[in-house]
Amino acid sequence: IRDREIPGQNDRTAIEALVAEFEGARSAGNPGEDIDTLLARQRYEHIGAITRTITRHSGPARANLSDRIDRIVMHPIWGVPIFLGLMYLVFTLTFSLGNPLMDLIDGGFTWLGDIINGFWAEDSSSPLRSLLVEGIIGGVGGVIVFLPNIVLLFLAIAILEGTGYMARAAFVMDRFMSKVGLHGKSFIPLLIGFGCTVPAIMATRTLETRRDRLITMMVLPLMSCGARLPIYALLIPAFFAPRWQGPMLWIVYVTGIVLALVGAQLLRSTIFRGDTTPFLMELPPYRMPTATSLLVQMWTRAWLYVKKAGTLILGAAIILWFLTFYPKPSADYVPPQDFDRAPGPEAVAAPAVPYAEITDADQAQAAELSYSIAGRIGRLMEPIIAPLGFDWRIGTALVGA
Repeated sequence: IRDREIPGQNDRTAIEALVAEFEGARSAGNPGEDIDTLLARQRYEHIGAITRTITRHSGPARANLSDRIDRIVMHPIWGVPIFLGLMYLVFTLTFSLGNPLMDLIDGGFTWLGDIINGFWAEDSSSPLRSLLVEGIIGGVGGVIVFLPNIVLLFLAIAILEGTGYMARAAFVMDRFMSKVGLHGKSFIPLLIGFGCTVPAIMATRTLETRRDRLITMMVLPLMSCGARLPIYALLIPAFFAPRWQGPMLWIVYVTGIVLALVGAQLLRSTIFRGDTTPFLMELPPYRMPTATSLLVQMWTRAWLYVKKAGTLILGAAIILWFLTFYPKPSADYVPPQDFDRAPGPEAVAAPAVPYAEITDADQAQAAELSYSIAGRIGRLMEPIIAPLGFDWRIGTALVGA
């Protein structure tokens, strides 16, 4: 305490006496107890002493419903398996209930594309038709199709938050997070990180120390945010049978959590050494969330996704369509012999003929792609990606990726 921060000498003496009294009580009680924990304990002891003098119980105190549930979900041994089991159930239901809806939306966009295609001849090369069908419907529709999975995942998280379980999960995970150097309150930003990393980083403001905030922010990108869920929803069904899709999504998310914990431990033991701040949080009672609150949370997050698909992704889809559609090759353009070559040791080069003499529709489309801006970028990338076994066509696909 500095002299210039205290107006009078008597104030300084009083404060020093309080500090000495506090340290003496701490030494007499539990010398290893953290100051924040001691303050919280004494605060609740004081509150308890007041309530005992002004309240009267007509019978023995009985545990309420929240206490009975907490004995199970916050059990030192069974708490973590229950939490992981709930997450497993959430991801399994996300796929099992979302896939039929995804197929329905995909069929709707396919039907819309066929309707628009019907306004032109089958062999038409109209730029407007290509823009509408391949650019807008193909680009935006390919993203909107994953909306059911995102809505279901956000709905499940809203239910867990509304019932009050998420606060319990924070306490359950604190036992492990404190061992790897993360604060118990870091669980909340990490959980928000499953939706979006940006608000998750903003949520680290609730952490008391700068060290805890920095560690949490550095491991947050390891959480699989909502923007990655469409990628998982695309790749997992492509490589795994339906009965493995839910478990694989669960494994992906758990792997990110494990890597985040390992990274936090590494940061805590190297760059950010120091004691872990104790975790103090009041548990809300269990309650049944209202349908209105669940629908509002689900609609808000789903609308943000749809809004992004209708603005940023729509603009990107149009730009990518332009890169792959223009410029058009001239009639005497002779495509490189590898423009339509199948990969593999038995690949056969296509005949070197002018573009006007190509009769096969697939070869003509491949020649147009080779001549386009995206195809030329892919060829520029080919020397760089060749050591990976990739050719210019994969480089062209990476432009869109």
